[in-house]
Amino acid sequence: MDANESVFWLAIATTLVGFTLKLVSLILKSKCTEVSCGCLKIIRDTSLEEKEHEFDVVHRELKKTEEV
Repeated sequence: MDANESVFWLAIATTLVGFTLKLVSLILKSKCTEVSCGCLKIIRDTSLEEKEHEFDVVHRELKKTEEV
């Protein structure tokens, strides 16, 4: 394998890892409670994520009012 092939495969691998990480990020931010793909079925409980988001929003607003 010469240097050009090494660079090519490194770029391909880096791109695939980047796409995979972005896909995982989007999946975790999703509010879907059930996802099925072929024989794989994933069921998530998103209620805690919603409560955490509401908590963050309320406390962010409180900090803004305290600063003024």
